[in-house]
Amino acid sequence: MEPTIQSGDYIFINKLEYAWKEPKRGDIIVAKPREKEFKVIKRILGLPGERFAIEDGEIIIREERLDVGVILEEVYLEDSFTSSQGITLIKLDPQEYFALGDNRKVSTDSRELGPIDKWQIKGKVFGVFSLKHFKYKGL
Repeated sequence: MEPTIQSGDYIFINKLEYAWKEPKRGDIIVAKPREKEFKVIKRILGLPGERFAIEDGEIIIREERLDVGVILEEVYLEDSFTSSQGITLIKLDPQEYFALGDNRKVSTDSRELGPIDKWQIKGKVFGVFSLKHFKYKGL
């Protein structure tokens, strides 16, 4: 999740955040991918029911199959190029989310692990504390 979350940083998560409301695009979450024993920290980009595509390094969100779509602006990234490895086109089911890491060149995310089920989202990251710089950053 670099540069947002650095190796060695401590994260603060709200485990009850999604008990009464739905995850939003741009939320940073902790989740357990399907059939895996580990948890990941990723940013939600694709929402339930959407058609999510990675084309020419850009993320495109479509509502319908023939929809031209909207290119997702990712101002939080230094290099917004997203490689087309793994899943590059998917129609998300009603309880699925597509989540990517901010360091797209080396991130193991929904492109390889598949969509994240809503019930596998463990919480929303709301803050990061860096011991290296002894600094708190709210998200």
